[in-house]
Amino acid sequence: MSSLFSSCFGRRSGSAPLPDTDSDVPAGRRAVDSVNPAKCAFCNVTPDRFKIILEDAELICFRDRSPAAAVHLQVIPRTHIANVQSLGPHDTDLVRRMHAFGTRALDLLQSQVQSQKGGLDGASKGSTPVERRFGFHIPPFRSVDHLHMHCLELPFSNSLRALKYRVAKPPSPSYFKGWSWFAEYEQTCALLSAGRKVRVSSC
Repeated sequence: MSSLFSSCFGRRSGSAPLPDTDSDVPAGRRAVDSVNPAKCAFCNVTPDRFKIILEDAELICFRDRSPAAAVHLQVIPRTHIANVQSLGPHDTDLVRRMHAFGTRALDLLQSQVQSQKGGLDGASKGSTPVERRFGFHIPPFRSVDHLHMHCLELPFSNSLRALKYRVAKPPSPSYFKGWSWFAEYEQTCALLSAGRKVRVSSC
């Protein structure tokens, strides 16, 4: 699979620019979301190619092929949506469902580990919210142009991996996030609800 930076510079040839006024059009039906499904790795998620943890009619959750943390999952919509920048205010609920789905998958894996250990360490080593991180890489810093939420249970593998998922605090009350290529789940929801685009710069 291509690296994080292998597709950093520009969109597919002929793709439409990202407008700031397309929020009334549902995600997956915008020009930027146009794609040949045969050419999108995440439009072709199958058990023989991905380690699927959970799936339903709308979402699929599978293990990341290059995990950055103790547990690293990705949640994607079955409908092709290009990336977090093609989301608008009406997509906030989709992001919340993706978060809930990822949380459910992490809980499932945690319960499986505890069952294998006989439940002896369940109370002392259970995951807490502060040990988990959910969010999106922002174009051009993404490797697959199909919306995917990273769902991580910490600790990170190393400091370099942690840097890729750095959460930047907003520089002032008028912003929801600081300068960073990673938008945390709550930052994303706040920006979308306010009618703003998710950007690398402070927004």
